[in-house]
Amino acid sequence: MPIAKRFAIAHPIADRISILDEKADATCKELAFFKNSEWVTKYLDEFAGYADGIQHNDTLVYRYVPNYLVNAFLEQWGNE
Repeated sequence: MPIAKRFAIAHPIADRISILDEKADATCKELAFFKNSEWVTKYLDEFAGYADGIQHNDTLVYRYVPNYLVNAFLEQWGNE
């Protein structure tokens, strides 16, 4: 099973991002966001178009986010 990487971020809505490689497309990632160790279920404007659209047990993931968008987000909001 793939392991997600987590990074501290300085975003107004989230303080951590979880990044997982998409199995079906190496040019994309799956993202999830957390604040104080809790899932962020409010849509982040930056990735709203990639939201899975289904929230299970108060979770929200963004699927097939292009790597270049993830990299730009980390450049802007990265904290490590």
